[in-house]
Amino acid sequence: MIARALAARQRGPSTATWAGFGLAVLIAVLTWLATGIDANRDRIDAVNERLSTFETGVSERLTRIETLLEERLPERL
Repeated sequence: MIARALAARQRGPSTATWAGFGLAVLIAVLTWLATGIDANRDRIDAVNERLSTFETGVSERLTRIETLLEERLPERL
Protein backbone atom coordinates (compact mmCIF):
# COMPACT_ATOMS: atom_id res chain seq x y z
CA MET A 1 0.00 0.00 0.00
CA ILE A 2 2.81 2.44 0.84
CA ALA A 3 4.66 1.42 -2.31
CA ARG A 4 1.57 2.22 -4.40
CA ALA A 5 1.20 5.63 -2.73
CA LEU A 6 4.85 6.47 -3.39
CA ALA A 7 4.61 5.24 -6.98
CA ALA A 8 1.49 7.34 -7.59
CA ARG A 9 3.16 10.38 -6.08
CA GLN A 10 6.26 10.09 -8.25
CA ARG A 11 4.38 10.00 -11.56
CA GLY A 12 3.93 13.77 -11.98
CA PRO A 13 6.19 16.75 -11.41
CA SER A 14 6.87 17.68 -7.83
CA THR A 15 5.58 20.81 -6.13
CA ALA A 16 9.09 22.27 -6.20
CA THR A 17 9.21 21.74 -9.97
CA TRP A 18 5.93 23.59 -10.44
CA ALA A 19 7.09 26.38 -8.14
CA GLY A 20 10.35 26.73 -10.08
CA PHE A 21 8.45 26.79 -13.37
CA GLY A 22 6.07 29.43 -12.03
CA LEU A 23 8.96 31.55 -10.79
CA ALA A 24 10.69 31.31 -14.17
CA VAL A 25 7.51 32.43 -15.94
CA LEU A 26 7.07 35.31 -13.50
CA ILE A 27 10.65 36.47 -14.05
CA ALA A 28 10.20 36.26 -17.83
CA VAL A 29 7.01 38.35 -17.72
CA LEU A 30 8.56 40.99 -15.44
CA THR A 31 11.62 41.21 -17.69
CA TRP A 32 9.39 41.62 -20.74
CA LEU A 33 7.41 44.39 -19.03
CA ALA A 34 10.58 46.19 -17.90
CA THR A 35 11.95 46.05 -21.44
CA GLY A 36 8.72 47.52 -22.80
CA ILE A 37 8.77 50.32 -20.26
CA ASP A 38 12.39 51.19 -21.09
CA ALA A 39 11.58 51.22 -24.80
CA ASN A 40 8.71 53.65 -24.24
CA ARG A 41 10.65 55.91 -21.88
CA ASP A 42 12.45 57.58 -24.82
CA ARG A 43 9.12 58.22 -26.53
CA ILE A 44 7.67 59.69 -23.36
CA ASP A 45 10.69 61.99 -22.94
CA ALA A 46 10.36 63.15 -26.56
CA VAL A 47 6.67 63.94 -26.10
CA ASN A 48 7.39 65.83 -22.86
CA GLU A 49 10.05 67.88 -24.65
CA ARG A 50 7.64 68.73 -27.47
CA LEU A 51 4.96 69.76 -25.00
CA SER A 52 7.42 71.94 -23.12
CA THR A 53 8.45 73.65 -26.36
CA PHE A 54 4.79 74.12 -27.31
CA GLU A 55 3.96 75.62 -23.91
CA THR A 56 6.91 78.01 -24.15
CA GLY A 57 5.83 79.09 -27.63
CA VAL A 58 2.23 79.68 -26.53
CA SER A 59 3.37 81.62 -23.48
CA GLU A 60 5.63 83.84 -25.59
CA ARG A 61 2.84 84.49 -28.09
CA LEU A 62 0.36 85.39 -25.37
CA THR A 63 2.88 87.80 -23.83
CA ARG A 64 3.45 89.38 -27.24
CA ILE A 65 -0.31 89.74 -27.84
CA GLU A 66 -0.74 91.29 -24.41
CA THR A 67 2.06 93.77 -25.10
CA LEU A 68 0.60 94.73 -28.47
CA LEU A 69 -2.84 95.21 -26.96
CA GLU A 70 -1.45 97.39 -24.18
CA GLU A 71 0.36 99.54 -26.74
CA ARG A 72 -2.62 99.99 -29.03
CA LEU A 73 -5.60 100.20 -26.70
CA PRO A 74 -6.33 103.38 -24.82
CA GLU A 75 -5.92 103.27 -21.06
CA ARG A 76 -9.04 102.56 -19.09
CA LEU A 77 -9.99 104.96 -16.37
